[in-house]
Amino acid sequence: MDSRVALVRKYIAPSVIKSDSIQLHGLVKAPLFKALNSRYKLGSLQIVQDVDWNAKTTPSDSPEPLAATLNSNRSLPMTKFPKQEILEQVKLDTKVGKWRKFMTGWFRIGLYLLKSYKTGIQNTLKVFWDTRNEEQKFSIKNGALANLVREIEMHEINTRLSSSSLPTSSSAKAPLRPLSINRKTLVELIRRDQIWKLPVFFTLVFIFEEVSALIFTFFPRVCPYNCLTPGGYKKLSQLIYHGNNRHTR
Repeated sequence: MDSRVALVRKYIAPSVIKSDSIQLHGLVKAPLFKALNSRYKLGSLQIVQDVDWNAKTTPSDSPEPLAATLNSNRSLPMTKFPKQEILEQVKLDTKVGKWRKFMTGWFRIGLYLLKSYKTGIQNTLKVFWDTRNEEQKFSIKNGALANLVREIEMHEINTRLSSSSLPTSSSAKAPLRPLSINRKTLVELIRRDQIWKLPVFFTLVFIFEEVSALIFTFFPRVCPYNCLTPGGYKKLSQLIYHGNNRHTR
């Protein structure tokens, strides 16, 4: 493999290499990794280290840090499911008898998931409530959508003029200002509809409690986006991927 790919593996996922080489092997074979690797070899991508995530989004116009406007962590699925860590803690716990370790381990995993579901439900409600006024920015009736499209086009033109080496008059360049909507808000607007999954989801969790995690593993569409485990997210992504392939054939 190219030495540059080895560099990516060294600086981005050293813990993965040490703990689970099988998952890394599957990652390397993924279509997304191959596409990114080919782009990197062509010089289209650069690896940036020591990124200052507290840097401002623009030099002077926006006081918000980049991390605060880039992504919506409260609407994201679970990125790590500490199943092995929980089982290892139970295994080393001398207060738990050997004959109870198996059931106790899975019971604690169920409790961990229930706490995650509670947090996910709360965040889903917060996302829906906090973005209740943002939909007006995409309204066609009041002309807000047309203004936003025009704003994006002008921002792109000004960005190209600012980065261009061609001499241009100062009047042709408008000062770059942040867009009226950032990526985080846009992502949360897209995920507002997850609130309609809560009635069925909450009912299943209330009835089956710890066992509900097993149901959501086989039926991930029932689960709100920010309540998905890594395995559930993978299964849902595969279902969407295969569904899109059927429609394109």
